Amino acid sequence: MSASKLVAALLVVITGLSLALLRQPSVVVSQSVPLEKRIAALETRVYALEQAGATALPLADVQIVEIGTPGDLLVEAVLIVNNSDDAVNLKGWQLEREGGPAYTFGDFQMFSGSAVWIYTGDGTDTTVALHWKQSSPVWTDGSIARLVDSKGVVVFTYETPAATATPKPATVAKDTPASTGIDYEIVSINSKVTESNAVWERNSWIVSIKNNGPQTLIFDLTIEFLDEDGFILNEAKEYDLVLEPYETTDYTGFSLLNLEQSRNTTNVNAKTHVTNHD
Repeated sequence: MSASKLVAALLVVITGLSLALLRQPSVVVSQSVPLEKRIAALETRVYALEQAGATALPLADVQIVEIGTPGDLLVEAVLIVNNSDDAVNLKGWQLEREGGPAYTFGDFQMFSGSAVWIYTGDGTDTTVALHWKQSSPVWTDGSIARLVDSKGVVVFTYETPAATATPKPATVAKDTPASTGIDYEIVSINSKVTESNAVWERNSWIVSIKNNGPQTLIFDLTIEFLDEDGFILNEAKEYDLVLEPYETTDYTGFSLLNLEQSRNTTNVNAKTHVTNHD
């Protein structure tokens, strides 16, 4: 398979991923990287694979290309793409987890080059998103998904990649005026890549904040992903967090960064802003 065809297939994943990101609460994904730069990054990656002697396997007509955010019922989803030149009706097809449940497609038409997300949780079905209506997550790191056609033939098999752990340096800052008399501190912030594929990386973070005073604090938290020059590549925001008097609390979250953003991140910065206190 040529590099140009692989780039085209990966761009379909980018389009589907952008739709899923709109559903994620408290995660802000920057749109500052132009499409031409994403294409260039993908072409560079394909070239590197070819130089290393990697052989691309032919793409199946309909395939699973991603299991996004496994373990999180709110946004956990499987991305399926039709790589064929023709429309495919998935009526009677199944998406199944090895040793687990199966989702059966109704009368659903996939046009050539189209993509659809199969969300584990509940929601309203559209032309780009279907919902399994499960009460708990289906996918975990290392779980195997199979796409089976209406005749029982396994069309495609996909294994969820295991999480990786790449720590990144971090700094802290707070902007509460000293005149308020509020006494709190950011004890630590840690960030690492916990999931990665050919398109994006999941950067998870944990911030520990200590309240040294007798007041209950309500504050907003911003996590900034910075390049070596200090420019913000991406950020995540959390609002109305509560910190009880004399307590130390850990706050966690994640941000999905495309490969260019994630691999250019050299520092992670935490900022807080107290909005209310008693």
